[in-house]
Amino acid sequence: MATTTPVKTTNLKIAKELNISFEGLSYSAKVGFLKRHDKKVLKNLNGEFRSRELSVILGPSGSGKSTLLNLLSGYKLKNISGVIKVNGSPRNQKHFRHLSSYVMQDSLLHPLLTIREAMRFSSNLKIGKEMDDVEKKIRINEILELLGLTDMKDVYTGKLSGGQQKRLSIALELVDNPLVIFFDEPTTGLDSSSSSQCLQLLKKLADSGRTIICTIHQPSALLFRMIDHIYAIADGQCIYQGSCKNLVPFLNELDLVCPESFNPADYLLEISTHDYGYQNGRLNEKIQHGMNQQYRKKLSINDKQTDQQQVLLLPKIETNPISICVKKAKFSSKLQIFDPKSYCNDSDLYSTSFLRQFHFLLIRMFLLISRNPSMSVMRILIHFVVAIGIGLIYNNVGDSAKNMMNNFRYVFYSVMFLMFTAFSSLQTTFPLELPVIKREHFNRWYSVRAYYVSLMIADIPIQVFCTVIYILITYFMTNQPLEFFRFAGFFSVNLLVCFVAQGFGMIVSTIFNVKWGCILGNMIICPFLLFSGFFVQLKHAHHLLHWLFHISFLKYALEGGVYTIFGFNRGKIECDDDEELNYCRYSYPNQLLRDIGMQDCPKNSTTNCDVYMYENQKADFSKVICILILFTVVFRCIAYFIMRYRLKN
Repeated sequence: MATTTPVKTTNLKIAKELNISFEGLSYSAKVGFLKRHDKKVLKNLNGEFRSRELSVILGPSGSGKSTLLNLLSGYKLKNISGVIKVNGSPRNQKHFRHLSSYVMQDSLLHPLLTIREAMRFSSNLKIGKEMDDVEKKIRINEILELLGLTDMKDVYTGKLSGGQQKRLSIALELVDNPLVIFFDEPTTGLDSSSSSQCLQLLKKLADSGRTIICTIHQPSALLFRMIDHIYAIADGQCIYQGSCKNLVPFLNELDLVCPESFNPADYLLEISTHDYGYQNGRLNEKIQHGMNQQYRKKLSINDKQTDQQQVLLLPKIETNPISICVKKAKFSSKLQIFDPKSYCNDSDLYSTSFLRQFHFLLIRMFLLISRNPSMSVMRILIHFVVAIGIGLIYNNVGDSAKNMMNNFRYVFYSVMFLMFTAFSSLQTTFPLELPVIKREHFNRWYSVRAYYVSLMIADIPIQVFCTVIYILITYFMTNQPLEFFRFAGFFSVNLLVCFVAQGFGMIVSTIFNVKWGCILGNMIICPFLLFSGFFVQLKHAHHLLHWLFHISFLKYALEGGVYTIFGFNRGKIECDDDEELNYCRYSYPNQLLRDIGMQDCPKNSTTNCDVYMYENQKADFSKVICILILFTVVFRCIAYFIMRYRLKN
């Protein structure tokens, strides 16, 4: 009789809570284009958000709700004054990020991943090896069951409804059991039923011992009753802090009587937008900039009966905000608790190593590429079609002396075409994925370095394949020399210029958005094209412009391509036109190199000119390869540091 393996279960533990308070919190932002000045967005805010409470920041548009949430979560760290505390001690931002997660307003998901796959990537990146695969699977199933996503594990996230995407965004951040979760406008874009379900979920998370802080623009009466604690702001000032039940009495004390048929939240918003005259100063004075705590109801653990079957897993941890470190929490297979001695490495912010992050990010990128073949197929198709067209235009020019200039134009066009296609291939990748990267990076999924390296590596196979297709077709259709070292050299130069162009495209994409990148990117790259040596030779240009030739990577790519096709003592080429048999200027390719200004013999040289040019071509070709590699490294390093700066700021 076959025996069945029992399902592994876990005991649910409630962690010691974290309370977040702030004193004298102010924030200034730079505004203006030509004459910039500081604008006070938040003004001397005080308050406290406690665990086991669903805390909501209310206020009209432009009041500073999202800014306050960004300051408390650590998403903004500059131009801040005041103190943010965790359990009464000044917040250590690095350690606090281990304990918190930020679910942003938009559901930033990869549409071509299923729910199951998205959760697995999240667990592998946020938890790492501290839990084995079975424990991770159990945790994922518990989270999905709580959020009502169990029956759609294999549905692509792009096909989910708005409410389901919101729930999945929450689920992705719950895999490592954060004690504090920030939500920016979680009900925006949802209907009343989905909004109610979303807030019920947040209330469950609060009941489990977490600190839940979210912003809501205008909650309905039903949603308003679910809220435990309100922090209302207007014009950057606190106008109320307390429970929902105490809001109406608070307003009555200021002779602001809420009609019985009114939603108190709507009435407060009308007051904050001056529908009843300017009252925000009075409200702020009475609440004492948020220091007045008499209007909030203190909730003890006994006030909330928690259904242990529905509470998410919470590890038992130490919560000293100064010394806490939960990077490598060792889980017991039975009790799911932390062993503090097995972790704590203050030098690392992420739960997994760089190699592990790189491994899973690379798998995810290959998976996304395989499920979205349109871009890859389009790139391959473009290279194939253009290669056929160029092969027909420059058919058999490679072995005809009278067509040497046309052959030179073929070399230039190949370098230019491959450069532009490679430049465009990554130009839109980063701007389109930036919102997702911001969320995942801020929530400690992976480092910028791991993402950047995996992005670069993931595109190499498709770029190499496209280059191979183009070079193979055009090289043989144009009847170039059938010598392996020439073919290999020509392919290597063109592949390297693709890598350089991709690095330059990444610089453009990390600086500009998609629209401005497409407009300005081609304009920025045009000078490299102009000073490539094709349109004007170095010796004919003004001496003040010579430095522009030396920094143009296309100049070196063109030289490398020309050397492999025409250089290295290539033998005499026959003219195929009887009328030109008496004189054919480019029967010897070295003459072409002299005419286009790439090489010449020095005057009064005692060395044979062909020997001299051959030796110099070998040295110059090696220099071309080294310079193109250097350009590749420099451009990609610049792109990395710009990306790092954008994500850090």
